[in-house]
Amino acid sequence: MFIFFFRFLEPIFFGDYPREMHKLLSSNLPKFTSEEKSLLQKNKADFIGINHYTTIYVKDCISSPCDLKAYEAYEANALVLATGERDGVAIGRPVRTASISVAILYILFFSLSHMFVWLQTAFDGYYDVPEGMEQIVKYVNQRYKNTPLYVTENGEWQWTHEFAMHYVNSLKI
Repeated sequence: MFIFFFRFLEPIFFGDYPREMHKLLSSNLPKFTSEEKSLLQKNKADFIGINHYTTIYVKDCISSPCDLKAYEAYEANALVLATGERDGVAIGRPVRTASISVAILYILFFSLSHMFVWLQTAFDGYYDVPEGMEQIVKYVNQRYKNTPLYVTENGEWQWTHEFAMHYVNSLKI
């Protein structure tokens, strides 16, 4: 979580990267100048926005062995194994993946700015884990006291064929 989330928030709220990142990356972590730290402290964030779509297990691959497959290369760079299963048991209900034809329809008929949202919610390996949202909201509220918190995006995307066809049939060019 610190690599993916708090690397942005900690400098804004506390003027430096999280202690955990310093331990992990040591001299490879860029250092803030005194001037940069001062600017960060003067220009505090008005609120924190959370986009939450799934919850996963994360295993530390520094102090424990991991079998990182090629498709997990992004997580391998962070030296963690991210997975939706532990001991063969899913963390939650698997989220259905939208079909490629629906993706093409979405690209053709809606703005590309919304495409990023669609991609976030329709990956294989995403799970419906409502308590994950509760845990992250509680943690962020505790860590960044007195900062308004907004859930800016959440949920899952599941267009049925009929739902997609409704938009195709109602389009007038």
